[in-house]
Amino acid sequence: MEYCETITEKIEGVGFYSPSGHFSEVHLLLEPGSPNSGIRLENKIPHGLLDKKWQKQIMTVLKSNKLLGVLTNSPLTDIKITLIGGSQQTKYSHASDYRNAALRAVRQGLMKLRARNAVKILSAFNKVELEVEERHYSQIVALIGQNRGNVLAAMDKNKKIKMNITMPEENLSSFEKKLRLLTNDDYQLTIIKQEFVFAHHQQRIIDQVAYNPEKDLENSANAVSCPHASDDLIVPWNKVEQIVFYPMSKI
Repeated sequence: MEYCETITEKIEGVGFYSPSGHFSEVHLLLEPGSPNSGIRLENKIPHGLLDKKWQKQIMTVLKSNKLLGVLTNSPLTDIKITLIGGSQQTKYSHASDYRNAALRAVRQGLMKLRARNAVKILSAFNKVELEVEERHYSQIVALIGQNRGNVLAAMDKNKKIKMNITMPEENLSSFEKKLRLLTNDDYQLTIIKQEFVFAHHQQRIIDQVAYNPEKDLENSANAVSCPHASDDLIVPWNKVEQIVFYPMSKI
């Protein structure tokens, strides 16, 4: 996995999914998480606000679905998502409605953060253990630098050098090709750990991927409403808060 996405500010996202004969509304608090913490979920909805079966449905959906970002459509990580509100109508609410509303709430929050430049791309960095003949050491150090890598430690081992290095995932393949030529395939390289850090050249990556979240209908941030029993109406993500029933929190 080359990229992930995360957030740098907290926001309330709201998902509203109420086509004809259905009703669901979900409010989620999105907050930045600690580095390499993945996605953490919490339920802090006020007692009695939503039936427990709908709460369970929302939390299950958030846990089981691959949540994607709005910059490059890469997986979300290092984020805390808390269920804080919502509304229901006993006659019209269904489990599938809350699935739709929960996922739309995540996307709506992300779109608001995107407008603030508070969604960021994370690039994969590998921690690597490399063992080569001692005579190649200086050339390999130069090669590591050319591929945006860093040498963390190096030690002698029977006329060989054992090195601990870090390098971006996107550079590792090119590095290993040159390493193979330099050492005549006489080396050992082992990936010890992969972490994600803020990517260099964020805008360049966005331009290269050319993902448009507003055209991604399978991962929509918009609301679906059915006012006055008329045809279903699509409400843009930046106007969803004008039609919700549960009040927005003051964030």
